[in-house]
Amino acid sequence: MASDVRTRRSTWLTAIASVSVVAVVVASLAIILDDPEIPVEPRVVEGVTSSETVETPSTATVSQSVAGLERLEGVLRPSGEADEWSLGGLEIDVGPVPWMRSTIAEADIDKNGEVASIYEELRGVSGQQVEIWVRFDNTRDDAELFAIEQTFLRDPNAPEPPWADGGFDE
Repeated sequence: MASDVRTRRSTWLTAIASVSVVAVVVASLAIILDDPEIPVEPRVVEGVTSSETVETPSTATVSQSVAGLERLEGVLRPSGEADEWSLGGLEIDVGPVPWMRSTIAEADIDKNGEVASIYEELRGVSGQQVEIWVRFDNTRDDAELFAIEQTFLRDPNAPEPPWADGGFDE
């Protein structure tokens, strides 16, 4: 009789375990099969603008991130010092004048038909509406110029500016 009790108890436990497994499988299938697929229509979002992609300098690759560069638009004007410019009242540092005069730009920024020094290219767009890419200083009242009109003047990923080892005074 003791073996009959054990047999019945194990039969019941096996039956309960089997029913539990079947219930879990059925519930899972019901959830999976009941998940509707509803098509979502695209929505037009207005008031959002984006800028065109700026080509990276030849010394950088597309996969590198360019931390801290911000796109600005405005009229570029020379300031009192030859190495400084302004855009809408913001002081824009370009680099030492000897470096600007001796470094040839990678493109014809002023669209006059010839590629010249960075200094001459900037003079050519002086007083015109331009798009520039800058990195602000901590106070955001001064910014370093990295690119203008889709042309990089210096590599934003370089640890030092290009004139750092060239004997140019800042």
